[in-house]
Amino acid sequence: GNLEDEVASKKGQISTLETDKGKLKEDVESNEKIISKLTKYKGNLEDEVASKKGQISTLETDKGKLKEDVESNEKIISKLTKYKGNLEDEVGSKKGQISTLETDTGKLKEEAESSEKIISKLTKD
Repeated sequence: GNLEDEVASKKGQISTLETDKGKLKEDVESNEKIISKLTKYKGNLEDEVASKKGQISTLETDKGKLKEDVESNEKIISKLTKYKGNLEDEVGSKKGQISTLETDTGKLKEEAESSEKIISKLTKD
């Protein structure tokens, strides 16, 4: 009976170990599925990060171009403002000349009319 008891005991231990081994295998499979999902998620995040870094780079390039455009346009505006000021000065000067010429023309007309009257009187006599 003693040997039979020992065999039965060992068979019980084997059964327990088989059960434990089965549970460990299930845990491993479950963890491997989780690892697979995490790896896929990590890959997706890495792709997203790479994409966003590309977008940032593009935006920085665009920002640089816009800054250059603004600086260029500001220089043009400055030149146009100066040119406009020069033209306004020129217009003012020419308006002054026109006014002077109108005054001179008026005086000459008066002188001419006066001379014509004198001529007219002289020719009557």
